[in-house]
Amino acid sequence: LGPLLILCGSFIWSMSLLIAKKLTTTESNASMTFWQAAGLIPATFIVAIPFWSTPNLEQLFLYLLVLLVIGGIILHFGFFLY
Repeated sequence: LGPLLILCGSFIWSMSLLIAKKLTTTESNASMTFWQAAGLIPATFIVAIPFWSTPNLEQLFLYLLVLLVIGGIILHFGFFLY
């Protein structure tokens, strides 16, 4: 079963790359990124439901702190690049 899943995954990935290459002629990068993420959200949500565990307040605080630190670093260096 493992090798078959690897073959199917590589085929689907190659098709995704070909579709993305074809779409670059008519769509912007932002549009392609948005629609790819919008398409992946339902698929990953369905797979994630059985494994979901609601974070407690400590974990939630830690996630938000990490996001703030990463966002601050990106914004800090982003101003120098702009």
